[in-house]
Amino acid sequence: MEIYLNDKYNNLKIKTENNIMAIYGENNSGKTTFVNDFISLIQNKKREVFSEREYDEKREIIYIAEEWDLKKELELKKTSILRKIIFKHILETLEEKNIDLTNILKNNEILNLILETMNKYIKFENNNYHLNPKLNFKNDSEILELLFKIAIFDKQNEEIEEKWLSKSEKLNIYINLIIELESKNKIFIFDCPETYLDPVEIKKLSELINNLAKNNLIIITLRNPALTKYLNINVNEFFYLSNSERKIKKFFINKDFLINYYLLSNNNFWKININHIRDFKIKIDEIYNLIEKNDFKKIEKDFMEITLPYLLRNINLKTFEFYGNIDMLTENEKFKFILFLVINEIKFNEIKFTSWLKNYYEEIKI
Repeated sequence: MEIYLNDKYNNLKIKTENNIMAIYGENNSGKTTFVNDFISLIQNKKREVFSEREYDEKREIIYIAEEWDLKKELELKKTSILRKIIFKHILETLEEKNIDLTNILKNNEILNLILETMNKYIKFENNNYHLNPKLNFKNDSEILELLFKIAIFDKQNEEIEEKWLSKSEKLNIYINLIIELESKNKIFIFDCPETYLDPVEIKKLSELINNLAKNNLIIITLRNPALTKYLNINVNEFFYLSNSERKIKKFFINKDFLINYYLLSNNNFWKININHIRDFKIKIDEIYNLIEKNDFKKIEKDFMEITLPYLLRNINLKTFEFYGNIDMLTENEKFKFILFLVINEIKFNEIKFTSWLKNYYEEIKI
């Protein structure tokens, strides 16, 4: 899917090759606003925040907000996602069997007997009003809500209330229920689903989303950079929102950068004696040709899993400054971070290099 944004979102073109688009941002950076704008775009309700193109998108949107309510879902309330999915299948089954549940219950002898009994005891009437008992449903969906709910049972088959579960346990149940019920050819939007999750649970969530992306489009906002370590996304599917400008942006990380980044941090450089920038360039040319042939995907994967989470944890998106400590890194490791910062015009404190590496760094800056 390709989306063309307008000036509000920096005129970016978004293309999702792996069916996942990730938007990173701190609190109040505009992540939820972007999600709502995206939904309006797909539903053709409000396009002015994106491009003026129309999108003929037929896929259903399933939006999992940050403030979700498992209890509401289990009780199949009117605004729940589960109710919408489950009731659709139930009503289709009733229609196939030619069953009109509403009429059946309205003509049920027992229910009518109860109504007659209630009517004997409800005595109120004046010039303007009178009271009468009635069945508390209008259609089959309301009947299903009154009659059924989804219950949680432990290993001893004892029913437990959802309030006794941790936030992560609730999220795991919630997302898995929705995915198992309806998980093909949809657009799933997750708004900061990693909130309240520990590192192990974040990894499990990522695996679940990666699996879901095989048959669906995933739009995910996040504020925890650890999630980027596990998501199956490439550098062109990762975006961030700047707190100061509230515009969606993309880090400039092209193929040449990733290849050079890999070379500069590769073990090949730790084991050889490089005393001059000339030796450094020769080694780069040698390995560049090898990497260019078959290993770019690995380079990209290493960057997304290892380096990007570290960078995000140490970049202030309000001031666009890098404040991490890299003094303990090797010269080559320092350089890979500095190269990224320079290309993306991120401010940082002056760092000392050996002479040959400083010369190469100056060439990159120019």
